[in-house]
Amino acid sequence: MKSLKLLLLSLSLCFSITSIAQNYDSFFRGQVAPSYQFSFNGNPFWNDAQYKEGSTVFYDGKEYGSLSLNIDAYKQILLLRREGDAVPMMVDGDKTLWFTMSDSLFVNLNTAGIKDAPAGYFKVIYDKGAILFERIVKVKQTSTLDVNGTRIGYVDDSYNPSLSTFFEKRVSY
Repeated sequence: MKSLKLLLLSLSLCFSITSIAQNYDSFFRGQVAPSYQFSFNGNPFWNDAQYKEGSTVFYDGKEYGSLSLNIDAYKQILLLRREGDAVPMMVDGDKTLWFTMSDSLFVNLNTAGIKDAPAGYFKVIYDKGAILFERIVKVKQTSTLDVNGTRIGYVDDSYNPSLSTFFEKRVSY
């Protein structure tokens, strides 16, 4: 973690961070998050639909703390829910360098200057010499038997979520 934290610190200093932001006005001017009008088996989020309290975001050169965040893994966007708001908003990924959620560090590699990296957020799962990132991507689909999606809004007993895990070694992007 030390080498990644040093990289993020140096990038943060390039954005001339002075202190934790006190005025959240510009941060809260995002677009309304996409809503999914139908009930699907599963969910579009990184883990679950619960927003994680106490998260921190480094956004547009400033650090914002005590936030409620989640990740839409289907569209690869960071979501913010303000206290008292029923509808979450999207956080501009081009201005988001890193954030913490559930005691984990997430990085936007494109904003960090790695332009050929896939879009989205990567969880840092190992940082001791080499850095290992994890990214979850979710895909909507129906079954070939038309039992998972023909009648939206019910619990499908034949629903069987699949998880594919693969590792890709890259020396650089």
